[in-house]
Amino acid sequence: MIRVAHVVPSYVSGGIERLLENSVPYMRDSGIEYIMLNVGIDRDAAYLMEDQGVPVLHPTIYWSLKRYGFTMPPFGRTKLAEINREHPMDLIHAHHHGSMPMASLIAKELGKPFIITTHNLDEPWQTDNTLWGRYYRFLLKRAYEHADVVTCIGQAVKENFQSMGWKIKEYRVIETATHDSIWDAFRPEGDRPWDILMLGRLAHQKNMVFAMEAIAEAKKTIPGIKAAVLGDGNLRGEVEAAIKRLGLEDNVKLFGQQGPQDVLNIANESKVFFAPSLHEGLSLACVEALAQGLDAVVSTSPSFVKSFPGEIGMSFIDPHDLAANGKALVETIQNFKPRLRPHLRERFDIRTYTGKMSALYKEVVAGK
Repeated sequence: MIRVAHVVPSYVSGGIERLLENSVPYMRDSGIEYIMLNVGIDRDAAYLMEDQGVPVLHPTIYWSLKRYGFTMPPFGRTKLAEINREHPMDLIHAHHHGSMPMASLIAKELGKPFIITTHNLDEPWQTDNTLWGRYYRFLLKRAYEHADVVTCIGQAVKENFQSMGWKIKEYRVIETATHDSIWDAFRPEGDRPWDILMLGRLAHQKNMVFAMEAIAEAKKTIPGIKAAVLGDGNLRGEVEAAIKRLGLEDNVKLFGQQGPQDVLNIANESKVFFAPSLHEGLSLACVEALAQGLDAVVSTSPSFVKSFPGEIGMSFIDPHDLAANGKALVETIQNFKPRLRPHLRERFDIRTYTGKMSALYKEVVAGK
């Protein structure tokens, strides 16, 4: 049995966490056990891992930030050694950029192999030339170049990182995946009272305030338009203020964090997935929405465009063009019909993901 420690900065049950949650039983069948190391402060959304018997740890691993990166003082090493004795780790796997420098340090201190999975592209830190931006990029570069393998959630993500010119040891493309239950829940008939579904964190990258403005634009043509927003995050207050400012109180409902069955139920009652993201990876939320038969209005992020070329029922719109987004929403809602997409089910099958990733874990551990 290989024990993989997934390091995350906080457990928010976004696409990364859902992918890991869905993969647990299949990984166990392949001889892989998970440990979650949450080095942030959010402890509320990890029950789906804990219910599957995965240890979700919230360690205070002490470290210092010095001129040339992270270091770990003796008492931090002692704490990390205690954690490793109680929950032995064979490999460290980092996902969010906020956790990668710390995950790299943990791997070095324990002498364990290290994998990074990068999920997004064209993120602000890649071009931020402030003093902090350059330093943060330096920390991430060290973490990426330390990794034994960098896996990318899609081909567009790989191409984006290759353009940065970093000395990555090896790239692998392993696309995201979703569970059979998502595809099996497709409902070709029935009422769909929600015109728009937004699914994900209320964060800057999701362009949430702009999304509310685009819904207000669509409301000019469809006065009774209804939008369901599932997820939570640090922009909730700004989104609530935008809803009030735009007079959308009767049009937009913020559901907050929802369990998997609730997400399925609402998706099955929705018509159009809307994601005017400023930057995005291969969006698991988009895959899940398409699996439920929704059409989609998404941004022109290269990951969307390159991941779903020619997909019927999808529109790719500039995430800064308010009128174009409003128009696309109206046209997509008015022309909506549920679509079964078997070609995407085959592509994003959870067994394909776990087969490739478990093989990589075994390869990297064997070669340590």
